[in-house]
Amino acid sequence: MYPNERNYIMRRIRKKNFIPTNLDTEINLEILSQGIDELRYMLQNINVNYSDVETEYRISHQFEEQISESIVLSNGIAVDSNYKIETYTAYSHSFIKQDEYSIFKFISAERLAELLYKDHNGYYGVIGHWGGIISGLFPEVLRRNLTWIQPSSFLENGALNNDNEPGVYKKCHPAIIADELNKVDHLLISNIHLSNLYLLSPNMLEELAHNVKEMLYLPVRMPTRLLSIVWGHGFSSYQYDGQSYFRWAIGTQSKFNLELINSTSQSIKVQLSWESETSSVESSILRVSGLGLFVNVPVSNNISSLSAEVTLLPGKNNLQFEYLGIPVQGNDLNLYQFMIKNLILSINNQPYLLNEEAHVIDHIEDYYLDDYSIRQKLHSSGFFEVKPIAFINSGYFSVPLPTSRYLHRDSFVQLKDGCSEEFYNLANQGIYSAVVLYCANRSTRLEDEVSTDV
Repeated sequence: MYPNERNYIMRRIRKKNFIPTNLDTEINLEILSQGIDELRYMLQNINVNYSDVETEYRISHQFEEQISESIVLSNGIAVDSNYKIETYTAYSHSFIKQDEYSIFKFISAERLAELLYKDHNGYYGVIGHWGGIISGLFPEVLRRNLTWIQPSSFLENGALNNDNEPGVYKKCHPAIIADELNKVDHLLISNIHLSNLYLLSPNMLEELAHNVKEMLYLPVRMPTRLLSIVWGHGFSSYQYDGQSYFRWAIGTQSKFNLELINSTSQSIKVQLSWESETSSVESSILRVSGLGLFVNVPVSNNISSLSAEVTLLPGKNNLQFEYLGIPVQGNDLNLYQFMIKNLILSINNQPYLLNEEAHVIDHIEDYYLDDYSIRQKLHSSGFFEVKPIAFINSGYFSVPLPTSRYLHRDSFVQLKDGCSEEFYNLANQGIYSAVVLYCANRSTRLEDEVSTDV
């Protein structure tokens, strides 16, 4: 964080009428740079005199959105109003080196390097923390033509050319990477969070595309469903007792989140239903908030049922649970608070997610956009042909997805029908998540002239 950033953000957020002025805890903006989870933790520990708990939830959510937007804006990055928190999450996590390493669980470094240089001549670029690994897999004669840019949280350009190594190495803030990248023929973004940042922030992808002459490789993690349920930190692994699927909320934390991911570009009205119970014979309260809900559900060791209709906006939608009772220590010494089981998400009262597929996905940071939206953004940024590859089950096998071609700025044609259907049908095979590598070709050559074979 550069020196004046903290004061700048504080001035911005305090201009908003909904921000309480009687904060007893000073906002530590250094914490915010570590990610949205820490931001939520900070918000929970701000001591504010609210008139009621519903107002507390509403103000905290607005505060979280506004401070996320302020931090991203102060770093020179535009924010789509539909994806404020998602954009901040992608931005902040793009600096975490270990997060990026997870891509190699799906796509090997050898495969990524081969995609860049195989059957190609010219100049190459890698944007990410592990460009050194990919560079090391290049033929030695090609390394001098490689530029590696590592995301940095500092706005100053940190060019770090190493005279002992061929090629160019730089450290750059995401907002100025496009300015610092010389034109390359083939560019790989190996950081999934940075890929999301380019897709979520208006104009960033288009500015970067100006520096790509031929191919852009963009990895994105996607659910295999248009709607997905992601279980947050603190929930146990999902279990099945022969009749029901369920998860326990475990530990000492007071609040637990379900993330309902809408991977489309439209709001969708859905119906939710589930059952809750605890291990305690004493009656207590499970508070459910978010998505327009604020209800107190009596719970005990007898089953309590709840159903509600909510609207899911594009991107992440949080449903928060707070147990206002005393946890029970289990035989494994864990503290068990409450159980959620038989969760069902329905559209038009027809079940869409239930059983295993409603309980299986664990917390992850980077589910945002659907296949159609990503293709549209790539085509509108000047790429004629987009040929994605889905890497499944930790990369043990891959599925080529249908190719699409540019028609005009706001639409495209698919060379094969059922592009999205083919990808989302993977869910019927028990596959709930994949890393999709979008291979975007700027030229108008026929697709079989560009090698993206798997």
